[in-house]
Amino acid sequence: MGQDQPGEELVAAQTVASAVGAQVAEDWRADPTWPALQTRIEQLAVDGLDAVATVRAAYEWRPFTTAQSDVQVMTWRLDMFVAEGKAIPAEANVDLDEQASLDTLRAASAHAPETQTRQRMTHCDSRPLRSC
Repeated sequence: MGQDQPGEELVAAQTVASAVGAQVAEDWRADPTWPALQTRIEQLAVDGLDAVATVRAAYEWRPFTTAQSDVQVMTWRLDMFVAEGKAIPAEANVDLDEQASLDTLRAASAHAPETQTRQRMTHCDSRPLRSC
């Protein structure tokens, strides 16, 4: 991990672009303190955190109205998010529409006659026949 790796810089820039937009990513890469933020973003993934969601959450946390360097502020925010447990785990990033669709399918299949029979049979397999 490091600032000497152009591929890693591109991954961090793509993370920022996905989280908050391509223009912000371009502006931040031009900031002389970008390497510190790049390192923090790379570390998020290494730590099993969702880098895009965490960068987005840190970016949206508060406005940057008085910041001299948004990049320095973001570096601090990412450090704070990780330290305070506000960083988002990789497995937590589930598309809400996809989750709603899965929940609907699960609910529908729970009411299907075949599923209910299968559930009853599974439940009854461990009991004597008469108790089911």
